[in-house]
Amino acid sequence: ELSTRLQESETTNVQQVEQMNNKVAELEADISELQQQLEAAKLSAKAKSVDLGKMMEIEQQLSATLATLHKLEESHDSLLSEKSATEECHAATLTSLESEKLDLQRKLNESITAASEQRIALTDQLDEATKKIATLEQEK
Repeated sequence: ELSTRLQESETTNVQQVEQMNNKVAELEADISELQQQLEAAKLSAKAKSVDLGKMMEIEQQLSATLATLHKLEESHDSLLSEKSATEECHAATLTSLESEKLDLQRKLNESITAASEQRIALTDQLDEATKKIATLEQEK
């Protein structure tokens, strides 16, 4: 009976040891899984940290780009203003030149008319002088 009890006790102990070993194996598997999850969480946190850093860098680049864009818009507005002033000046110059051209054409026409009238008067004088010469020659 003692032998039986010892055997039963040994069997029970072996079963308990096996159960404990199984429990230890389960716990080791759980620990391994938790370690993997921890590593994944660390990687995720690192990635998020990198993402956050990257986002901050992108935000700084965006801010710099927006500042540059603002300066370009100001330059563009300035150039448009200069262009408008240049166009106004050009229009005023064209108006002035057109007026001067009309004035010069009027003066030229007046000069042509005066020269024409002078030519007619000179032609008349030449005709009269020619007639006088002819008359004087006939009287001779």
